[in-house]
Amino acid sequence: MADQSNKAAAQAQSAKNAAKAQRTEDGKQAMLDYESEMAATRAKTERLRALRLAREATTPPPPPSASAQKGGSQNREEIGRDAVPVARPAGKERAQELTEPPQTNLAGQLAGACAGIGTSCTFMASATEV
Repeated sequence: MADQSNKAAAQAQSAKNAAKAQRTEDGKQAMLDYESEMAATRAKTERLRALRLAREATTPPPPPSASAQKGGSQNREEIGRDAVPVARPAGKERAQELTEPPQTNLAGQLAGACAGIGTSCTFMASATEV
């Protein structure tokens, strides 16, 4: 009886060792595959870079676009295909716009939000008005 349990334990250990050896071999093969793919990617990148640099050396650079000649991007609002300049305040008005917090009615916004969910938020509205 003890012989059978020892045999079963030895077979189980042998199966574990075989599975471990298989995993080790699979890992080695996966690493070789990965390294060969990375080498192929590097070679392709080097080849394409050389082609691009050769092409750029033989062709003149394109003329600058109209927007680059004007001095860069401007604040524009897109409407379909046409670009329309957006009017912005200048000087003190612009500085004031940037430094002052926007004027909002937080109490009204909170009351409206609370009414939407069916609860009373009067205590919150009075706290935000201060």
